[in-house]
Amino acid sequence: MRAADPELLAAGRFRIVELNGLTAEATHIYDPANSLLDAYRVLFEQWRIAFEIGRRNRDRGARPASLGELARLVRRARARPA
Repeated sequence: MRAADPELLAAGRFRIVELNGLTAEATHIYDPANSLLDAYRVLFEQWRIAFEIGRRNRDRGARPASLGELARLVRRARARPA
């Protein structure tokens, strides 16, 4: 989030400049103290968990969005004024 000053933030007047979720990377993987192999382990574990969550959601009846639905959502989000 970004706001011009703390008062505007408190008043709920701010802009979201970045939204991380499933595709966000753990920032510690970029620490030079960690090896490339460590970074891949973290990412693969993150994706394993994400796919497990998706499987469980489908098992409970959730219907994944089609590619067309996803494209429409992205277009709609991009068309909204900032």
